[in-house]
Amino acid sequence: MSTQTQQQKKQRNILHICLSSMTSAAITNSILVPLDVIKIRLQKSSMEQKVGKVSFLSTLKHIVKQEGVKTLFNGLQYSVYQSVGFNLTMLLVYERLSHFVEHNITSNSYYKPLITSVFSTSIGTTLAFPLEYWKTVQQSNEGVSNKKGFQLGNRIYSALIVSIQRNVGFFIFFWPISENVKKFLIQKHYFSELKTYQKGSGSDKQTQYLIKNFILNWSAGICGASVAGFLTQPFDVLKTRKQINEVYGKQGSIQLMTDIVKNEGVSHLFVGLQPRFVKVLVYGSMFFSIYENFLHLCDSHLPF
Repeated sequence: MSTQTQQQKKQRNILHICLSSMTSAAITNSILVPLDVIKIRLQKSSMEQKVGKVSFLSTLKHIVKQEGVKTLFNGLQYSVYQSVGFNLTMLLVYERLSHFVEHNITSNSYYKPLITSVFSTSIGTTLAFPLEYWKTVQQSNEGVSNKKGFQLGNRIYSALIVSIQRNVGFFIFFWPISENVKKFLIQKHYFSELKTYQKGSGSDKQTQYLIKNFILNWSAGICGASVAGFLTQPFDVLKTRKQINEVYGKQGSIQLMTDIVKNEGVSHLFVGLQPRFVKVLVYGSMFFSIYENFLHLCDSHLPF
């Protein structure tokens, strides 16, 4: 294959990755924003140590009855933009770096996704972080918030380090688990034909491929996201506190975590776990299923 042809093929792949990641990020986050709002409000209530038991359902009922359904979609714009920017960057870096690591460092099924996830997630988090900050601040407000950009705050890189710790930690667990679950399942009879599928196959075979590929990625995504979401929840609590309250801004992750355990109890490190757990389960299964299938459709049908 000529150098020009190789470059054209690489460019096609990059374009397909871009289209697939942006589409899956926009669809998934538009659906999951209410869970983010509930999670942030639960964590804010915990931080302010409000009297009375505040639960997932009670917070949802309060928002709908007292503030209106539209409040559940605070931060939608920033959520979609942030997710598109983060996932576009992360997946582009992950796909390219994965190939490099496999051929130059290791092809081990655990270390390869581990190395690539650390670098790709750190880069994606840093570049999209101002949008993450504005999203969190807007979602912490009561009632519909019409503030935008710097009206919401100018500490756009507050909690960056703990956010990288959370996101890198999440994908350190997510990628190896999901990749190895996929590797395990694809050896089973039901998924075995995914290994031999060829482009240009009939419409029936393509439909079967898309269905099975969706189920494969959905199953692997749930396994990876359930473990990763639980283990990284304390860092999510720290991120919210640092972003919506300047008092916590200068504290390191270990110091803040220690203070919370000492003064409030271990349970306060897991406030908002229910909505986040549901979110990461749906995200882990839905996002990557849409991404993989849309990428397949791009590879099969787009002329570029």
